[in-house]
Amino acid sequence: MRKICRSTAGNSALVPVIIALGIALLMISVVNQPATGQVSGLTANNITFISYPAFPRGNSTWGDIGYNPNNKAVFVGVTNHVDSVGLYEYNISADRMELKGFINDLANLRNFQWQGNIHSKIVTGPD
Repeated sequence: MRKICRSTAGNSALVPVIIALGIALLMISVVNQPATGQVSGLTANNITFISYPAFPRGNSTWGDIGYNPNNKAVFVGVTNHVDSVGLYEYNISADRMELKGFINDLANLRNFQWQGNIHSKIVTGPD
């Protein structure tokens, strides 16, 4: 009887790849499961486009969306990546988006200073 031995030295580089693929498949299977009571799929009934008044070129946010449960308002920082960053408040009850101001003015920036966008999280303060 003859023994057959295989060398696994060449396969050691595949182990991290196989593990990563397994984790990715697990994450995909978990993420794609709808939550209890969640409407499945986007339809005209569960998505709405809300424009940013007084800032027609505002088109980008960077994780700078916050919610204030005290007045049921969503705050959003919006940039045009050219020369302006606006801070908006969306009043959920009134279905109204309002420009609170531009960061250059709100932060009292000098003429040589410029804020390109808001990467900070917007959180509710104690007052």
